[in-house]
Amino acid sequence: MQTTEIIIIIAVIILVGSLSIKFTKKPKEKRYEPIIKETAPSVELELLRLINEYRISQGLNTLQLEVYVSDLAYDHVSYMIEDKKVSHDYFTKRFEASGAENAGEIVATGYLAAKSILAAYLDSPGHKEVLDDARFNWIGISVFKLYNCCILVEY
Repeated sequence: MQTTEIIIIIAVIILVGSLSIKFTKKPKEKRYEPIIKETAPSVELELLRLINEYRISQGLNTLQLEVYVSDLAYDHVSYMIEDKKVSHDYFTKRFEASGAENAGEIVATGYLAAKSILAAYLDSPGHKEVLDDARFNWIGISVFKLYNCCILVEY
């Protein structure tokens, strides 16, 4: 092999290694990373649409789906499935990991349709309070196996 080929191979290895780091750890310098709509599951996009419709009806700003916060929501849904209960366990760690100024969390189980999930959120005074918080401008959503989690954040 020639020196040029070896340098290219090393550069590719370094690039691939750095890409995996970007997906597992949120960089401090970049807080906002919107999800491309084509990559999010349809129930999560529908829930986002319904939440934003609700917020508009209340005179509030809309929320943008954020990839890292959605990963945090997914991790918590996985935890709740494994633990077999709905909880806000370790919310402080998720909040700190998000790097947000403020955060609120909504969790539920037993609903698969976005419309039912939002209705359950609105029926809970604590969850409704999170949805009605004007400070929030980003959201992470995960819906999986009857469990769901929304984390609303302010950056």
